[in-house]
Amino acid sequence: MRALQIRMITMVILAGVTLALFGLVERYQPSASQTLQNANFSDGLKGWKVSGSETQLRLDDGVLQIRATNGERSIGVRQRIVRSPDMNKVRLSASVKYNGVGTGKYGWEGARLILVQQDGKGKNLWELPHTVMLETGDGPWRLFSRIIWLPQQTKTVEVVAILNQVPGQMQVRDLTLEIVAEKSAFTMARHSLTAVWLLLLPWLAWPLYRPGANRRGRLAIAGVAAVILLGALTPHAVKSQLRHIAVEAVDMMKGPQTQTYSKSLRTQPKPTIITTVTDNTDGSFIADFWSYSHKSGHVILFVVFAVVVTLTWRKPSCRRQAVYIGSFAVTAEILQLLSIDRTADIKDAGLNLLGVSAGLLLGRYLIRRQGRIANDIFKDGDIPGA
Repeated sequence: MRALQIRMITMVILAGVTLALFGLVERYQPSASQTLQNANFSDGLKGWKVSGSETQLRLDDGVLQIRATNGERSIGVRQRIVRSPDMNKVRLSASVKYNGVGTGKYGWEGARLILVQQDGKGKNLWELPHTVMLETGDGPWRLFSRIIWLPQQTKTVEVVAILNQVPGQMQVRDLTLEIVAEKSAFTMARHSLTAVWLLLLPWLAWPLYRPGANRRGRLAIAGVAAVILLGALTPHAVKSQLRHIAVEAVDMMKGPQTQTYSKSLRTQPKPTIITTVTDNTDGSFIADFWSYSHKSGHVILFVVFAVVVTLTWRKPSCRRQAVYIGSFAVTAEILQLLSIDRTADIKDAGLNLLGVSAGLLLGRYLIRRQGRIANDIFKDGDIPGA
């Protein structure tokens, strides 16, 4: 059996074990079953801040019904909770049914169930993961649930169920916000699996960095691969903090008179979550922009990676390169599961593979173009110095 085949089998087995652990084993256990006040609406809307009239917000046997005839304002409920010392990870879940929910002007408009994190000054931390549900159109009763990590800068959280500036109907029941903790056995398994991956990754990636004449190409491969793996394993909380530090550093360097990137974002349209006088309108445009740029990064990084590999190692067939680089692209997404607050997304894996395909095609095109240029120079035996 060839060394490449052994590596591929090992990678598949490790990926399968990782997916099985995170997909089939219950990771968290609740330490506080409910932190919301009047979550089942048994006392009407007591404890909830509302936006909408009695005809737009109605209760029917523990089911909250939200109706909007137009998208001129947001209709829904929200409740703010002060973070307790043991509130590091929470699970927000609810059963939701929606009908005739329209599509808004912006991507964040629809039937939404979200957890908004806020710092000590009451500023919404939009760049942190918070969306549990965002749907349009029609959908039957379905359980929506998400585990959300709360970084240190989060001081309060706000649970929001809302028709965000779209017409339609939304029904909510069994709304739960519970504090959860990772099971000790799962933690041990996760740490062990992480150690195995870290030990085997250099061996698995060696074919992409094996000795050769093109030293700069090998260094470029190692550099791009390191950036990809670092991005896959970096927690959301750390990325958010680094983003804040970078924006503040740019603001300080350019001075108060310069409109920086962060300030220009605030000039864009920003919707309120719920239309009331006291709402903080620091809107979700930033979150959507951050999400779109993050998704494009998947494609760009793997385009660069595939081009560098193709130009560095020209002897292997395109099929062999595609198999190995594609495996690395999928593995990089699976490795996100090992981070403390990241998840693997099949859509992101698809974006990685899209970048690989585009990079392989671009690399092959550049090789053929170099070959044509060389043929033009040396055609008809016209060799310099002959």
